[in-house]
Amino acid sequence: MSKIVVGDDSSVQSMAAVREALVLGRAMQLPVVVVHAFSMKEAFDHEHATGAIDPIDQIEARFTERMTGHLEALRGEFADVQVTLRAEQGNPATVLLEEGEDARFIVVGSRGLGGLSRLLGSVSEKVVGHAKTTVVVVRDPGA
Repeated sequence: MSKIVVGDDSSVQSMAAVREALVLGRAMQLPVVVVHAFSMKEAFDHEHATGAIDPIDQIEARFTERMTGHLEALRGEFADVQVTLRAEQGNPATVLLEEGEDARFIVVGSRGLGGLSRLLGSVSEKVVGHAKTTVVVVRDPGA
C-alpha cells in the first residue's frame, strides 16, 4: 500500500480527481500513479488519418505523452509529489482496479450522470463496488 492510483480521461471531473490524488500524495508522502485506460476504438479514432493501428506500446506512449501535456500545470504545482503516468488499453474500471490492487487509495472522478448511463453503471460505481482498498470519489466540481 505504497501509492495512490487515480484515473484520468482528460475530463473536468478527472482533473479534479487528479488534483485530489496529488493533495493526498503530498500529505501522505506517497507516489501517485495517473492511469488513462483507452479502448482500441479510441486509439483508432485518434490515428484514423494514417489508416493503420500502431503497435500497442506505441499507442500507450502516445496517450502517455498526451497526458503529460494536459497535466503539466498540476505537475508543476505538485512538483514535490512523485508522479507516474500510465496509459493502458482496457476497460477503465478494470484497469484502475488492477493498478490499484496494492494501492493505499484509488481516486476517481464522478460525473454524476443519470439516465441510460445510470443503468449501465459508471466507472466510479464499479471501482467502489470491487476495490480491495479505500476509494475516494471526487464529485463534479461544477455540480
